Amino acid sequence: MRTKLFLLLLLAALFQPFVADARKARTPKMSIFADHIRSIAQQENISFQQAAKAVKEMGYEGVDVWTTSSQEELKALDEVGFEHASAIAYIDYNGENYVEEEKHTIRFMREKGFPRVLVVPALMRENAPEGTLEKVLERLDAFSRRAAKEGLDVMVEDFDDPHSPCYNTEALDLLFKSAPHLTHTFDTGNYLFNGEDGSTS
Repeated sequence: MRTKLFLLLLLAALFQPFVADARKARTPKMSIFADHIRSIAQQENISFQQAAKAVKEMGYEGVDVWTTSSQEELKALDEVGFEHASAIAYIDYNGENYVEEEKHTIRFMREKGFPRVLVVPALMRENAPEGTLEKVLERLDAFSRRAAKEGLDVMVEDFDDPHSPCYNTEALDLLFKSAPHLTHTFDTGNYLFNGEDGSTS
């Protein structure tokens, strides 16, 4: 089991995103997405808490979790001693329910003690009306400004789908110009996916 765990976590580390934020220094730490812990538990036929403990013993300090994560998993991660690195929220800015999704995200961050959130915007719909992208960018900007007033960081990362508003350097440049309060979670794996060199992007 230890060999399999090591290989899986090595891959996770190689493609581990990190926050690039010029406005404030952050303490470097190795964090892991809770979904990877769940995958280990399933593959090794062990409990989620056992998998979390094994990962923690390998040197991972922080954990990234969906804002929809179960209370059982959140409790297990806390009991093992993981720090709260970042929350992850899927928000559909194409539709009209995004306000409730934003409220849930802020509430989760406050209640669970996560200082930052990685927002995964829904993919842009094909044949969307003209001006849809601009509306999505405006909504992301408003959310990041509102969160900043409460001392919370909103991040986005390069995403490996051409329909994402965060797909590549060109899309991210437009996004950061439209929403200057956003910060960037840098994922070298996704830059490679879309044919860019992450070290120079």
